[in-house]
Amino acid sequence: MTHSWSRAAQAGIVRAIMLAIPIAVLTMGWAAFKGAGGERLAIATVVNVILVVSIGLFVGNSGVESFGHVAFAAIGAYAMAILTTDPLVKRTRIPDAPFGLSDVHLGVWTGALVALLIVAIVAVFIGFVLKRMSGISATIVTLALLIVVNGVLNNWVSMTGGAEAFYGIPAVMTLPIALGAMTIVLFVAGAFRSSPMGLQLQASRDDALAAGAMGVNTSGLRWVSFVLSAVGAGAGGIVLALLLGTITPKDFYLTLTFITIAMLMLGGKRSTSGAVLGVIIITIGNEVFRWIGDGPTLGTVTFPQLPGFSNLFLGLVIIIMMIARPKGLLGDWEIDDVLRRWRRQPRPTVGVEPLESVASASPVSLRADNVVRHFSGVAAVDGVSLHVEPGEIVGLIGPNGAGKTTLLNLLSGVLRPDSGTIQIGDRPLPTKLHRVARAGLARTFQNIRLFSDLTAEENIEVTTMVAKASHEAVLQPADLLAAFGLVDVADRAAGTLAYGNQRRLEIARAAAVGAHFVLLDEPVAGMNEVESRELRETIRELNRLRGAGIIVVEHDLSFILGLCQRIYVLDAGRIIAEGTPDEVRNDPKVIEAYIGSVAADELD
Repeated sequence: MTHSWSRAAQAGIVRAIMLAIPIAVLTMGWAAFKGAGGERLAIATVVNVILVVSIGLFVGNSGVESFGHVAFAAIGAYAMAILTTDPLVKRTRIPDAPFGLSDVHLGVWTGALVALLIVAIVAVFIGFVLKRMSGISATIVTLALLIVVNGVLNNWVSMTGGAEAFYGIPAVMTLPIALGAMTIVLFVAGAFRSSPMGLQLQASRDDALAAGAMGVNTSGLRWVSFVLSAVGAGAGGIVLALLLGTITPKDFYLTLTFITIAMLMLGGKRSTSGAVLGVIIITIGNEVFRWIGDGPTLGTVTFPQLPGFSNLFLGLVIIIMMIARPKGLLGDWEIDDVLRRWRRQPRPTVGVEPLESVASASPVSLRADNVVRHFSGVAAVDGVSLHVEPGEIVGLIGPNGAGKTTLLNLLSGVLRPDSGTIQIGDRPLPTKLHRVARAGLARTFQNIRLFSDLTAEENIEVTTMVAKASHEAVLQPADLLAAFGLVDVADRAAGTLAYGNQRRLEIARAAAVGAHFVLLDEPVAGMNEVESRELRETIRELNRLRGAGIIVVEHDLSFILGLCQRIYVLDAGRIIAEGTPDEVRNDPKVIEAYIGSVAADELD
């Protein structure tokens, strides 16, 4: 599936309709059979869908866990309350409100738009802080946000009324309006997941370093998804405020956070459909367990009251899902996947002829001058200078610990040199990793770093998206799949492929964005002799198709000597020899430091 904005919009519409219909049927049924109480439960369920889908938009695509999105629901709800409550009520509740807010009285729709704008502004600021974080540190920041916002709501009495209830909010929310807001959120979440931004963010979720090396701006995409998800959560808070008419800070704290997280984990945080399924199951389960906990009477038997029994249900759900199915019930599956698979046409076999148009040699060279990099006072790379000309295949060899991978990390922007310069053409190497790839330099890794949960085709598509924004010469995913013998595995998750296919896929992915240079770090590590020969031809094919300069770091001497036009030999962080394969293998310094006289005789 091609991830374009037009197809993303189509996916968003299909998912929004297919998910909104069952929620509408379920909630309207409750409202019809249970009266006013049923309608409140129905709208509360819709609010939960809005909140959980919004949280999933960020968590599912970025892989960063968040405990803080309920804080944005609180901001939206209180902003709505302050802006739309009658001034007569506010003069009683918050007579000393700053900025003259006690006299402000906006209409419901205008107030909702302003409240969402306030949420967006706060999210932009918080997202700026959060976008460069990952793992537990990012999660702690979101939890801190929840605590801080709750503290502000409780203690800024002149603005929020403190811990006491803020009443007088127009209780005008109806089920159709709530369903409409939910459908919009479903559309945004569904479309983002299938968009070019969504695919690139999912790649960074699987491997942030590899994504950056392929040109993905991980921090920028996290920022965008965080703001979008925060605005969605804010919309949920506004709907809830207009339903209840009275709100307190505790309405938007740990209990709601716990419930929404349980819903997201149960259904599947990576799937919009999973988020909706989680809401449905938890809502029904909560009602059943609450009914049991209230001590119902069945016939002549009255069961004992069990306060907090519904919380036991939530706890069990989280524990069971963490053990049995960490990715949730649906995992990555979406409700429209069945329809898409049913309509999928057989994949045509694509020849390599269309690739000839991008095979002209790169117009720039790669040059490093006196590059130095220290670790704990030790020079891993010590004054290295080298150059790679357009279309050239250059080898980099040396004993273990010589600094080869460190040098490759410096050339690809993963590390910055302590001194010295690295240039692509007449421009210095960009300081940000993703901009290095966008400048036309891509790489593979010693340990394969694919986007394991994405398909083989999507792995390549991530980099073709970057290439389209950076270069005129773009290789299409279908062409690359055919050229590198991956058509038959195009729709399989990259993490499930055989080792040789994973290596070819990693090179094909780099080829898509490496318009000028591709750096290969031990590409034949772990391969047998047959696989090594096949990969050598794959690299030659890459050079033919792309016209890019290639640097190959490898321990397999016969592989390097049979592939490269020039070879650099690195020892103890310094270049000790450079020349053609024949010159290098007969160099006394190389024989002494690396090859050994016996091995040199065997290579003759």
